Amino acid sequence: MISQMTPSAIQQIDPISRALSSLSASSLSSLVASVDEAIRNDLEAFRGVFFIFLVASTIVVMAGVVLEEAEEWMPHLHRIIPVNPITEYRWAKQLVKLGWILIVVGVAGEGIFEVYVSRTDSILGKFDNVLIDDARKESSSAILGAATANMQVAEARQRTAELEKESAQLRKDAESEHLARVQVEAAVAFRSLNDHQKRDIGGALSRFGNITGVSMWFANGSPEAELFADDIAEALRFAHIHTTNVGGVIDIPEGGKWDGPIKLVTVISTGVDISSTSNTTSRELADAIRKELVDRGFDATTRVSDQLSKDNKPLGPIVWITVLARPKGPQGEYKLQAEREAKAKSSTKTTQ
Repeated sequence: MISQMTPSAIQQIDPISRALSSLSASSLSSLVASVDEAIRNDLEAFRGVFFIFLVASTIVVMAGVVLEEAEEWMPHLHRIIPVNPITEYRWAKQLVKLGWILIVVGVAGEGIFEVYVSRTDSILGKFDNVLIDDARKESSSAILGAATANMQVAEARQRTAELEKESAQLRKDAESEHLARVQVEAAVAFRSLNDHQKRDIGGALSRFGNITGVSMWFANGSPEAELFADDIAEALRFAHIHTTNVGGVIDIPEGGKWDGPIKLVTVISTGVDISSTSNTTSRELADAIRKELVDRGFDATTRVSDQLSKDNKPLGPIVWITVLARPKGPQGEYKLQAEREAKAKSSTKTTQ
């Protein structure tokens, strides 16, 4: 049961272990320094006491030497204190005896306390040497720790540089992926006009309002062409141009002949075909519609039709718009952006 107890469980049972484990390294170091300082102060206090006793013993010896010579200076004492010769003789003998006692006690005290002072000095010296050795060890440990920390910092910086390099590569890959995705979207995105573009086109063509007509068509079987034709028709209606409903046209190649030659389709009609009559207003409207579409990045062409009316008279201000298959590559804003980038690259190369 005891062998299965974890260290944390033992610390919970033993308050001393729990208290010691809660002490940080800095707290233990501060505690040890405080204990060392207290011990050194006690040793210095003991040495001070022993030194005082040593000085006192020296004073006692000096007093004993003075009293030992009492027979010499006692005859001069009667000038201060008048005493008879017998009393003076007795006092001199007693003072001499006391002087010898004080000399003996003082010399013994000097020897004893000199030993204690010397031993205390020796202990203090050894204690100081221990503290110096500990300080050197701590200094060495600190230097080693600093070197280790510097190595760790260098490794951390190297790792940070590697992570930054990896991050830069990831950003580059993400940008490349985003660019590729944008290029794919640009290559397949449906042609369309937003509400703002429709109203701008309507405003630009408003001078043709109520005096012209446009017949709207699209390549049958192409939802993309049909939706774009609807957008163009709505833009023309903002200009109050008479516009027909959008209708589909289909061009079926001749077939059904056995063993006939295989005809390869070399030209596929794409973009927006704008056909006008020989009427001046019709041609101006066709050119204006083409300009509005081309300025917004859409392929469009104009041509003059020689179609006549049923009574073989030239037709009036009528325009036929046929939205054909979507051209390859970007259209709309994607095409304009690609043209701007190509122009910027060209100007950069010219400058270099």
